[in-house]
Amino acid sequence: MSRRRRRAGILLAALMGGLVLGGRWVLSLTPSAADKKASASWAKAAAALAAGENTLAAEELDECLRRRPERQDCSVARSLLRREENLLIELAASRRVHAATLATITAPADRSAPGVPLDDDQAKRVAIMHWNKGIIAFQKGDPVKARDEWSLCRVSDPKNEDCLTGLSRIDNSYGERP
Repeated sequence: MSRRRRRAGILLAALMGGLVLGGRWVLSLTPSAADKKASASWAKAAAALAAGENTLAAEELDECLRRRPERQDCSVARSLLRREENLLIELAASRRVHAATLATITAPADRSAPGVPLDDDQAKRVAIMHWNKGIIAFQKGDPVKARDEWSLCRVSDPKNEDCLTGLSRIDNSYGERP
């Protein structure tokens, strides 16, 4: 068979939608039903991701991979989505821990039951929180709020020298009571 005739046969087979060599179907230029459905799933997943519907996108990507496991676009998108899901789970857990820690640290003495003293560590944390609030109020030019915060600091931790320093700063700058 001449080279020209082979080229004509390949071109004719390509125009017909595939390539047959030796009686076997070798190459299909028309997508199969599985390819079409995988592509449709990919398109739905892309639309779901654009709309922020990660659960639907994950389902569509899984469907795409079920139909055509070799599709790299579906595989990469699904792994990135799994990574994002894991990061969101970690972020939510971190926020819960942070909120619980913040509630413990910032729990003022008046939130606890009357007459129940705070342990030393918690009292020091509360005192530091009030001292910081006093510094911020003082820097903003609010001596009344600063005095109140530093007084709460002194009540929470009477041994804290910073609380006394802040109160004396108020007294020196504004007198006994602003």
